[in-house]
Order: sequence, then structure tokens, then C-alpha cells
Amino acid sequence: LLSIPTIVLLSERTGIRPEMFSYLCIALFVYLLIDFERNPNRTRVFLLVPLQVFWVNTHIFFSIGIMIVGAFLFEKIVLNRRNLKGNVFVRKLAILFVAVILASFINPNGIRGVLYRYPSDFPIQIIENQSVSFFRQTEIPHDNPPVAFVLPSILLLALVVSQAIRERRISIFY
Repeated sequence: LLSIPTIVLLSERTGIRPEMFSYLCIALFVYLLIDFERNPNRTRVFLLVPLQVFWVNTHIFFSIGIMIVGAFLFEKIVLNRRNLKGNVFVRKLAILFVAVILASFINPNGIRGVLYRYPSDFPIQIIENQSVSFFRQTEIPHDNPPVAFVLPSILLLALVVSQAIRERRISIFY
């Protein structure tokens, strides 16, 4: 039931798009990190490093991979703050975090590829780079269902996640 607003939002993007690689990479990153949390002795979490190289060379959302590993590491640091020195799990995550960042530089443009942003005088307006407020001002919500669903979806998600965190049903990472 909670995925219906997301389905409506994604219904506008039915063609084969490069962000499909980002959706796949996000799913794999989360899956491998959860698997690592459940089985800390497994090393397949380090597959995230070559996966990051793939991601940085396929779609601009590659920075989400760094954020996912960073958020996972941050949560583990907060939860284990009293005994960080001997925590092998946190140390492995820290190494993974640095490796994923370094892997991002393996692209044809090196540091420029990692820090790239569209110049303000770019000749065309790129719709994907516009804010939610831009769409709310330029589109009539009832004429474009995905635009109408954005704000309610964000609010619903925030309510559900905050309640689940309060009840300790999900971790801060999510």
C-alpha cells in the first residue's frame, strides 16, 4: 500500500533510462550491507567497490552509494560508540567506506568526474536537476499525478519511518 505513491511517481519514467543502473546499485548496496551485518565474516560486501566503479561510469547518482555506506557506518559508530577501538565490524565498514570513495575516482574524468556539476549557464534546462518546488510552481498538480504525489509521499514516508524508529522496528540507517 505504501509503495503506490512511488509507483505513480516512477510511472513517468517508463523508458530505458540510465537511472535504472542507480536503482539496481542502490538495491545491491543495501542488500550487501544488510548481509554483511547479519554475517560479518563474509567478505562479499567488498563487491561494493567494483560495483561503485560500475556505478560511477553509468549514472550521476553514484554518490548515493557513498552516502549509503557512510550512513550505515555512521549508525554502527553511534550504536557502538563505547567500544569502537576493538570493533572489527566497524573497522571493516570504515575501510569499505574509504574504498568506495576511492573507487569513485576510477572514471575517464578522474576528480572532475566525481565533482562534476552542470554549469549555471548550461544551454538547456535539465528537468531532472530541478527542485520539487520548481514543479509545484510550473505544473498544475491535478494535470500531472506524479507532481501531486510528491509532497504527500514524502510526508507519509517521514511519518512511517519516524514511527518505526521510535518503536525500534527499523534502524536509524533506513
